[in-house]
Amino acid sequence: MKRISLTELLGPRKTLSFRGIRETEVSGFIQSLRNCAGKPVNITEKLLNLTNRITTKAAFGYQCVDEDEFVGLVNSAVKAASGFNVGDLYPSLGFLQDLTGMKSELLRTRGLVAFKCPITSTNIKAVLVDLFIAGTDTSSITMEWAMSEMMKNPIVMRKAQPEVREAMKGKSIVTEADIQNLPYLDLAIKETFRLHPPIPLLFPRESKERCEIAGYEIAKKTKVIVNAWAIGRDPGAWEEPEHFIPERFDGSEIDFKGMHFELLPFRAGRRICPGIALGMANVELPLAQLLYYFDWELPGGLIAEKFNMEESFGATMRRKNPLYLVAKEVDSN
Repeated sequence: MKRISLTELLGPRKTLSFRGIRETEVSGFIQSLRNCAGKPVNITEKLLNLTNRITTKAAFGYQCVDEDEFVGLVNSAVKAASGFNVGDLYPSLGFLQDLTGMKSELLRTRGLVAFKCPITSTNIKAVLVDLFIAGTDTSSITMEWAMSEMMKNPIVMRKAQPEVREAMKGKSIVTEADIQNLPYLDLAIKETFRLHPPIPLLFPRESKERCEIAGYEIAKKTKVIVNAWAIGRDPGAWEEPEHFIPERFDGSEIDFKGMHFELLPFRAGRRICPGIALGMANVELPLAQLLYYFDWELPGGLIAEKFNMEESFGATMRRKNPLYLVAKEVDSN
């Protein structure tokens, strides 16, 4: 199934073939923001709906008719998977998930998602549901945090926006071909991955044999969880780790594709996320167009210094509160 997914949905060729879908959906997304210009708009919701539409059309070839319901199911699945499960720490207490209701909630959500997928193979359905949850939530979260950090750090916005607008050179319609040379925006995205990895705790692994790492004894069959969030904020690896500084990656060899353990938003090795190319394509075009077509303000006269950047801990690293911004359309000419 992994090989089929890579070939038919996630590979570089397939990612390129979905370019038309991305451009069409992002164009509709931008128009929806134009309709809300001058008023506070829920960017969190808009971005999640956008990535859901792109993923649905790429997977099935048509738009999901129950978009709001499906997005709600994705949110429910992520919330259920984010809960603390005492059985993970103490296997002998695994029966408690029946008492707490976690097991019944997971089964209920699985049943709802399975019912909505218009295919018959159980295995294919399971893979597609994983793709939807991973593809819609993580891409929208990355864009949400990138916009949040640029609103919190206006100096970054003042560098990224002119770069994007110079590259587009007054175009009324922006395509993926127009965003191939945006080095500062690329730095900002990379810095977003460092501070706000969409999946803060990487998927767990189990040790096959007893081993010792840095003086710690790891018993056989120990569940190991890598904290990507903590790695990205490690003062031993980064200067001023709590500050959003895209320039730290300028001229740096550190990348997010699994070769540098200081930055692991997509994991590494054999278990690296197979959807890096698709995920980046789903992030770069919408983010570039947000900076190109609009100037942005915080609602209610809020200033950057008072802007709330609290995170909500879970299976994915969302904002604690939805991101509301005011879009001011600019003349592309």
